[in-house]
Amino acid sequence: MRSEYEATAEEQTQKVRLLSHSLLNSSDLMGFSDVAGRGPSGVGGRGARQAAASPRGPAAAFAPGPGTGRAREGDHAQDSEAEMRTPQVVVVMGVAGTGKTTIGPRLAAALGVPYAEGDDFHPPANIAKMTAGTPLTDDDRWPWLDAIGSWARGRAGRGGVVSSSALKRSYRDRLRAAAPGLVFVHLAGDRRLIEDRMAHREGHFMPTALLDSQFAALQPLEADEAGVTVDVSGGPEQITERALRALDDLTGPAPV
Repeated sequence: MRSEYEATAEEQTQKVRLLSHSLLNSSDLMGFSDVAGRGPSGVGGRGARQAAASPRGPAAAFAPGPGTGRAREGDHAQDSEAEMRTPQVVVVMGVAGTGKTTIGPRLAAALGVPYAEGDDFHPPANIAKMTAGTPLTDDDRWPWLDAIGSWARGRAGRGGVVSSSALKRSYRDRLRAAAPGLVFVHLAGDRRLIEDRMAHREGHFMPTALLDSQFAALQPLEADEAGVTVDVSGGPEQITERALRALDDLTGPAPV
């Protein structure tokens, strides 16, 4: 029997689509009617996986809408300020096998914003190289990063979540140049745990053999980068809640 974490990317995507369809046909969107993302295939394309839901708990500060500010007991002024915050565009980053495709849609659903799968932005040549076990060069990555940056720029002021390994500082700088104000969620964990998860996932082109090159290239977030590091031990729900709390701590309390 597969564990919850070992659910395929397709199963996760189907869950998000069903959630989005249900919400888009309800009368309680609470200011989140604009959930259509633009992926590499255009509006509603393969890369624009929808994840719409009213924000809850610590996520509310990231996806405000009319009446959706996070409740702070006895402080209505802070509620009003929280509602007026600009929704963030979040990049879920990390080496292969950390759960970007699993956690990304869940995080987007909690924040009430669209999710875009970073792998969908790869040109066929990149996918062919990785399938063959050949690491990508920076020349391979720049067009891919630019495509992700373009999607993120299109979501500025409206919010969104997109996955991207974004292993090096230079890659993250490239994304920030295209879409200033990005916030990164670095999914990180024990090498053995990540390798085990890679070995059990289905339907993905990235072989376990490329994990060595990914860890060698990894440059964790630096102090001057807007972002958080989230431990990937435990199940998807635990990891998602961990990420939401970390994002909430990053933004801090609403200004008075």
